[in-house]
Formats: sequence, C-alpha cells, structure tokens
Amino acid sequence: MIVEEWDSGQDATGDDASAALPEGSVPVLLEAAERAGALWALTGGGFAGIGSNSWVVDGTRTVTGKPILANDPHLSIQMPSIWFMNGLHCPLQNPDCSYEAIGFSFAGAPGVIIGHNGHHAWGFTTEMLDTQDLFVEKVDPGDPTRYEANGEWVPFERRTETIQVAGGEPVTFEVLSTRHGPVISGMLVDADELDDNRVVETPERYVVALAWETLKPSTVFEAILGLGEARDYPSFREAVSRWDIAAQNIVYADVDGNIAYHATGRIPIRARGDGTVPVPGWTGEYEWVGNVPFEDLPSLFNPPRGWIVTANNPVIRPDALPYFGESSNRGARAARIIDLLETAGPVDVDDMRRFQMDTFDIWAAEMVPRLLEVSTDDSAALEIQRVLGEWARSSQPFSATGDSAGAAAWMATWRHILIRAFADELGEDQLPDGEDRWSLAIRGLMDEPDNPWWDDISTPGTETRDVILVRAMADAYEELTGLMGKDTSRWAWGKIHVAEFRNQSLGESGIGPIEWLFNRSAPKRVGGSSTLVNAVGWNPAVGYEVDWIPSMRMVIDLADFGRSTAMHSTGQSGHAFHPHYDDMIEAWTDGRAMELLWDPSDIERAARETLTLRP
Repeated sequence: MIVEEWDSGQDATGDDASAALPEGSVPVLLEAAERAGALWALTGGGFAGIGSNSWVVDGTRTVTGKPILANDPHLSIQMPSIWFMNGLHCPLQNPDCSYEAIGFSFAGAPGVIIGHNGHHAWGFTTEMLDTQDLFVEKVDPGDPTRYEANGEWVPFERRTETIQVAGGEPVTFEVLSTRHGPVISGMLVDADELDDNRVVETPERYVVALAWETLKPSTVFEAILGLGEARDYPSFREAVSRWDIAAQNIVYADVDGNIAYHATGRIPIRARGDGTVPVPGWTGEYEWVGNVPFEDLPSLFNPPRGWIVTANNPVIRPDALPYFGESSNRGARAARIIDLLETAGPVDVDDMRRFQMDTFDIWAAEMVPRLLEVSTDDSAALEIQRVLGEWARSSQPFSATGDSAGAAAWMATWRHILIRAFADELGEDQLPDGEDRWSLAIRGLMDEPDNPWWDDISTPGTETRDVILVRAMADAYEELTGLMGKDTSRWAWGKIHVAEFRNQSLGESGIGPIEWLFNRSAPKRVGGSSTLVNAVGWNPAVGYEVDWIPSMRMVIDLADFGRSTAMHSTGQSGHAFHPHYDDMIEAWTDGRAMELLWDPSDIERAARETLTLRP
C-alpha cells in the first residue's frame, strides 16, 4: 500500500544528504557502529526482514458486508511469548469505569495493545521510520570536559548510572551527553591512539552522540489506553496522535463500516542532510529543527479500492516528503497480500486466516524458471534443477510448505547464490542476510551476466552469472545431502527450517534438566520464509533455523465479534509448571486459532477456570 497522493510538503531532508567529516573521526564511528550493533542484538533485534503484516477490507469485499481486520506482528521467538490474550471488561460501565477491550497485551504496558473494543478494531505494523542520527562531536583538546557547539566550547552533561547485577557487585558508570544526545562511542580517546592507518595528522579528538526521538519523554501509554477508550474514528485518531515513539502503521475498522490507516511517530525535520550518514555536530548545520506535524503524516480513510495493506513496505512514494528512511522492506509480502485480496471473491474470517498462512514465494516464481534455463553438465546442479522443476510443475508451485522438497532446494540455492555473489567482496562477517532488498540486487544482476559482482575475485579467472548460478546450485545440493541425505524424495523444507522455543533466561543454561523444563517443546518443522506472508524468518548468512515468527495471529470480524479468532505462539502462562505454559505451540505451528469471545455470556459458558483476585 502506498498513499499515492500523499506529500506533506514538509522538507525533512534539507538540501544536501552529504556531510564532510575529518578522517580522525573514523575510529570513533567504527566503535559506535560496533556498540550499536551489540545493542541491537541485545534488545532482540538484528534479524533481517523482521516486521509485521496487517490489512483491513471494507464491507464491499466481505461476505457479511462489514469490515474484517487481520494482524500478525513478527518478533523473535520467545518462550514464554511476549503476548497474552486479555479481555478487560469494566462491569460498571460509567464515566469512572468505561474501559472495555479485548485482544493482546504484554507486560509493562497498560490495557490492550492490539484488538477491539466492541466498536472498532485496530492492528499494527512497524513503520520503519528513520528517527535516529549520529553526530560526530569535536572535543576540546585543552579541556576534555567540553565539546564544540557553533564555535564555542560547552561542557558535556554528565550523570551517573548504576546497574544492579544479580549475584554480583553493582556496576556504576558515567554517561555523557551533548546537545544532540548521549555519547555512544568511547569517551575522550586520542585519535592517535586508535587510528594507526590515518593518512593525515588528526590532533582533534572526537566522540559520537546519538540523537533519537525515543530518548525524549513520550505519551505512548496514553495512546495505548486511548485506542481502547475511543468510541468513534475522531477520538481514535486523537489517541493515535499521541503514539509518538516506536512508530507504527495503524489500521482501523469499525462497526459503521469505516476502514482507515494512519502513520504515527515523531519524524525529525533536518536542517540539512537526511540522516543516512553521520554528520558534524559542531557546525550547527545539521540540527533537527522540529517534527513533521501529525496532521501531515500519511493517512487513508475509506479508500475506494476497499482495502488497506501494510507489511513494513514503503507507504509513500520515494520522492514524497518528508524523508521516512531506507529501512522499509521492498514489499514482497505486501504485494502478495494485495494479490490475494484482489483475486478473492467476498472474504470471511476463514479466508483471512488462510491468507495469513500463505506460503507462495513471489521471488522463487521469478527466479526458478531462470535457474532451469541455465545450461550445465554438473551432476549436483542438475539434481537441484530436477527438484526445482518438479516443484514448479506441482499442484502447489513455488509454495514453501514445510513438507516441500522444492522449497528446500530453492532456499538452499538462494542462500548460496548470495554467498557466491557477495562473500568474496563483502567478507564472511558481512554476508547478505536475505532481506528482500537482496532480491532486488540479484534481480538487477540477473540481466547483467558479465557484471563484476558475479566474478569471484578469489580465483584467477573471471566468472560470469551462469558459472556462479551453477556453483550455487551445486553448493545447495552438497549442503542438503549432508543435512537430509541423497534421496531427494525425503527432502523437506521443514526438516531444516525449524522453530525452537527457548526460554530466554534458563533455556540456554547448559544444564539439561533445566533446559528441558523451561523449553518444553521440541523444535517444530515449519514452512514459510522471511519474505512470504507466512513470515517465518531465517538468515541465509547463518543457516536455516527460524529466527523470528508471526508472534500472534488475529482476525477481527466487525459483523460479529464472536467470530473473531486469535492465537499466539506459546501459552497464556509464563510459569514453566503451568499447563498453559506451552499449550498453544502446536496450534500455532499448524495455523489453527481459537475464538476470541466477546459477549460475557459466551465467555462464561466457555470458561473452564475462574481466578478471582480480592484486595
């Protein structure tokens, strides 16, 4: 989905994306990059293509004549799940007690995060905004407690932080900040001590500061509560306006038949540059001069086409303003969802659930026929071509189901195409992660058989496209026979694409009985892939094991909330001894769902247990 007509007119990129930095700043930039990468991994990030699917259709496209909304956020595997299903019903329903909503919640945030309140439903996908910039700060060579700002030396802000360590001594350290944000590189280190390969003398000293909207005070909790408290679209939109960090694409549907979309978040307006590269912090030329007003963010209300799709794809034209960033994926999932909606007749809840489990691989449908055209006498590559050909001619062509040998052959070939094409230039520590932007890169190279990227610079000869494709298919065959044997009829994507639910604290303790207790579930063979609607992510740079998953799946029927369905990935309890600790894993793996009951009498009738908490 792209809001075609949208252009706020707010130039949030300035007039020049480039920035001239002194060579002496390179060491601290490299250190800052290393620290940022470590932080990303520590907080559960670092997985290519991770995102979410959300879409909504209006009554012109449904069996009931009322909207249906679907959402499945993609997150790293967690045991227990980050989510729990939660219905909050205030029994008094008066001005002092009016909250009523059901859906999914997580610890640490109030109310229902995603769900419905009997009037409207809402769902999220990550917006992939660029709300961070790196500023290189120049340190006063005569007084390391100061840095330069617009020609003057000003003091760093300092504060002391203490981290309490379980079973150990507290760790205390000092945090320094500039006018742009906290310093994330090593502090007050001479460039001479770090940059042994410098070309010119660099007597100045530098640090790197992070400007990030999320570090500012936020009203996001007010937004979460407001989404459930709203009783019409204007009040819902007012709640959305308070969602200022962790920017989301929010889709909406209500019982009156309306559907809508709104982007959220504080988008910085940059005086100069677009934030894609670090910039000098001492000149004042690259400052943030405000935020794009909420009223100017992309939005839709009852589009004539009758559907809205967000799947972490770009939501605005590349030339539209303001600059949103370069982190959005390239739209493979969104394209497939749109195709499913456009080719379906009137849909119901079961159709939407089926769409969520769709495993058709758009990229395989484009690439496999081209692989089959490659001429070779290599026996291993020929075996891969045979398996791929059978897949292409099967009853489920290019569908990455867990039992598919063709999907296994394709995924392995794709992994080795990326390695063969780029490992020699990029190095083993920078292998492509398989996100769909790499598909675009290979697509361009496929039309240039003599492009230098195809050449393996580690060999004396000059390789071309077809040579690399044959070697990649041969590599795939060798790897798959090592993993599953030479009998290709016994190959299956799910045998190597497994989801393992490990407890984050004790599930990797190295103590067998404890790991058994907290992990509980054996690895699950699953279909899907990173760029498919059934987005079960893996990293070609590492292997085939699942990194991230649809953490929950929800479908809300605005004609009858009692027909709505939901399922998350592990269980309702976080207690390892509880029967509901892991009793959803099998259903999640199979794509099953449970009713998300709304009417109190239906809930009471279906309840097996009741827990009453008394003050």
